Amino acid sequence: MLYELSIPISPDIVRYDEATPRPNFTPFTRIQSGDINNQTVISLFTHGGSHVDAPYHFCESGETIDRVKVEDFIFRKALLVDVRSSKGGRIQIGQLKQRSGIENADLLMLYMGYSQYLNNEQVYRDDFPALTLEAARYLREELPNLKAIALDTLSVDGTDGFATGFANHHVLLDEREDGLRPLLIYECMNFIPILGHKGYCTVYGIPLRLVGLDASPVTMIAEFD
Repeated sequence: MLYELSIPISPDIVRYDEATPRPNFTPFTRIQSGDINNQTVISLFTHGGSHVDAPYHFCESGETIDRVKVEDFIFRKALLVDVRSSKGGRIQIGQLKQRSGIENADLLMLYMGYSQYLNNEQVYRDDFPALTLEAARYLREELPNLKAIALDTLSVDGTDGFATGFANHHVLLDEREDGLRPLLIYECMNFIPILGHKGYCTVYGIPLRLVGLDASPVTMIAEFD
């Protein structure tokens, strides 16, 4: 069975704040206007709606979204982890360590309980849950099979990202002297379709290959046997 975990792109998608641009669809040709076909010009923000952050997002020397290996967007041992939280909550290391199977996972889908608010922008972006800095370090440093994390919130840093210098993004994405691989970050996902499923699944989270850029909208599909 296949389940879509990303949200469709439209001008009405939830946004981090009022300054975040909305998608814009501009008709280029339209049959009803006498043209031979329908064609559209689109304008997208790289971090709008369901998207994946490349290391270049916060690391000038990090890989851009087109340079990340395509196999790093395909996950054979993806695992949904229920760490649902309330407004302003922070996910602690202990909440992650006690989850069975995370040591072998290549993608952790962190369900914080905010998928249900995707159609309510005011609630969805109002002090949503995030990781603690210690939890972010644990994910990168202690889980060697992990390639990425996915969240059903707008940012791995929460709404205080500007105040903290987006510390979680840096911990997960920055190049390190020891060469430890970065973790891709998928944000604004919808995990409701797979709630109740247990164990690993295959997930495809392949973005647009935007040359030289920091992130890209993504369609994410989970496959369960």
